[in-house]
Amino acid sequence: MEKSKIREVEDVKAQFEHWKNIDIRDQEIRFSAERSAFETQIMQLQQRLEELQQGKQSLTNENNDLRHRIEEKVREFELQRSKENSLVNSKQLEIEELRKNLEHFKRLYRVSKFFL
Repeated sequence: MEKSKIREVEDVKAQFEHWKNIDIRDQEIRFSAERSAFETQIMQLQQRLEELQQGKQSLTNENNDLRHRIEEKVREFELQRSKENSLVNSKQLEIEELRKNLEHFKRLYRVSKFFL
């Protein structure tokens, strides 16, 4: 009877070791698969990050280019406005001078008409 109990204990130990080894191998396989999946996911995320950083740099460059072009257009606009103001002032002075001349000629005409 003692030998049968020892044998049963030995059998149970062997089964336990067998299942423990199977469980450990199973876990190692699962862990390896999960690790591979995570590594793949990390590589994909790193690649996406790199793409986004390149896109960001491209947009930053384009933004700077557009900003410089807008600043140039503003300078051109201000120059044109300045020219326009200068022309308007010049034309106003010219109109004023012509009005004075007209008034002067009117007076001269009246005087010459008076003497004739």
